[in-house]
Parts: sequence; structure tokens; C-alpha cells
Amino acid sequence: MKKLKSLLFAVIVIGSCGIAMAVDRENLKFYLPLEGSLHPSIAGGNTQLKFIKGTEKDAQFVEGRRGQGLMVTPNFELQYLTRESFSAREGSIAFWMKPVEWSRANKIRFFLVARADQVVVHFYTYFGCPWLYIAGPTRYELVGGGTWPLAFEKTPFADGEWVFFACTYKPGQQAFYINGRQIICRTDGLIEPEFIKQGIVEIPPGDQVVDEIMVFDRVLTEQEIRGIYRGNVLDGK
Repeated sequence: MKKLKSLLFAVIVIGSCGIAMAVDRENLKFYLPLEGSLHPSIAGGNTQLKFIKGTEKDAQFVEGRRGQGLMVTPNFELQYLTRESFSAREGSIAFWMKPVEWSRANKIRFFLVARADQVVVHFYTYFGCPWLYIAGPTRYELVGGGTWPLAFEKTPFADGEWVFFACTYKPGQQAFYINGRQIICRTDGLIEPEFIKQGIVEIPPGDQVVDEIMVFDRVLTEQEIRGIYRGNVLDGK
């Protein structure tokens, strides 16, 4: 098993006031390292795997962010039924994704999905722009993303380059992060997920490698998310 390969709990972020901050291991309720196995090393309750497409034998493990990751294909789709890994109304979701042989143009691609009672949280790209897309019973909201910010040196998606996604949610606030930086924080017009009757982590079909999928039971700060990102950045990249 990977030794929490992001060094999640060894990473310490020094804030502007010189205060050391770290993510508490107790807050990590679901951790899927994908080190040659589809089974999570941390999960709440009686977590079950459900294959929508393919079987466990179809899983392809390739080089990950550190160690191994899962090569997602159009013929592979998997759900983790893990309600007890989610706090009822607040939390954080984070993971790594690497495109494989696709460009930014003319594609809608989903990377990760979290299914609550009546709300679905999607990480996806729409014609080259990354979004956090939250769908409710009667409407949907695009929490943030859109055009890649000009403050960044390059567009987010390039074959073979890893991107770190995270979102946080609690009543009255939702935020979206890319590569450790907050893209948007919204407080109005929200569709708020409640993980009371169900909580599902879903890996949809596609053409990418995913790695180190994490669910926390509280809202992580921007410093904490940046610390996780920096802890997994290799060779200064």
C-alpha cells in the first residue's frame, strides 16, 4: 500500500503569520491511492465497489503522480458506495488527473463525480475549460472554472501533465481549486449537497489517469489545499 504518497500529513504550510498548519489525518475519511488496487486504504463503513462498465480485471494501473494511478478508458466506469465517508453537509474533495492523448478543443470530459442524496457534483471540462458543475433535481449551477485564468502561465490541460483539483462545500459556501489555487468561492445561488442517505465516489469513463482521490469531513483552507498540492509536486514542476 502507498504510504499516503502525497505526504498529506507530513506537509506543513507556513502561513503569512508564520503559523504552522497541517491537515489532520482524522479528517481524511476516504483515500483511494490506486497503487495496483481499486480498493481504498481509508473508507467509512461498509464501502462497496460497483462496476458500471467493465470489471476489476479491466483496471489498468500505470505510472501515477507518485507510485501508480488508474488509467481510465471509455469502457471503464466505477462507483464507490461509501456514504459514511462523507460528512452530512460539509467537506472537501480532491484528486489528481492527467490527460492522455486529448486536446483542449471540442470535448466534454468528466473526471470525477460525487453523488449525494439529490445532488451530483461533477469535475469536468467543457470545450477546454475546467468547471465544477453541481446538478440538483430541477436545476444546475456552474460553481466556477470557465476560461483558464490569465494569471496562470499556461492552459490547464496538456497531454501527460498532471492537474490537481479540489472543491470545498458547506452551507452557504462552495469553492473550487486548481493546482492549489482558489479559482472561485461562491456564497449565492448554491445547490447544496447533503450526504445523508447516500454518498458515492464515481470514476466516470474517459481518457485520463486519475490518482489519489480524497474525501475530507470538513472544509479545508486554501493553505491546506495548497500544502497538499505542493506536497505532491515533484522536482519543482
